[in-house]
Amino acid sequence: MSVDVLPRPLIDALARIRAATTELIAAAKGEDPNALADAVDRRSCAIRELEPVLVGLRGDLTPPQRRAIEEEADALLRQGRDAETGIRSMLDTTRDAMQSFGKGAEAIRRYAAPPSGARGLDQSA
Repeated sequence: MSVDVLPRPLIDALARIRAATTELIAAAKGEDPNALADAVDRRSCAIRELEPVLVGLRGDLTPPQRRAIEEEADALLRQGRDAETGIRSMLDTTRDAMQSFGKGAEAIRRYAAPPSGARGLDQSA
């Protein structure tokens, strides 16, 4: 079923969600956390904009239109899962980088620590 059977405001709202989710997927594959945060905000805004459109049309939708909305919701759900996968990957990469940084910092701390019984680096200089 095609979204063409839907009223124009609903088609436009769904298109904004699809576009925002596509941006979110791309941002999740990138390395810019600000771009990811902006993409999450844009998608959330697009979803919030859909609700009043649906509420305004709820009683006026025909059975074919309702089926088209269900199909579109399923497609958006799949697209959302793709975005979630990308976000999880970015989080895993960030976690791994932080763990590596922590290990490096610990190695430096151990290297700079005074030997057993020594007073450590002379701070008076």
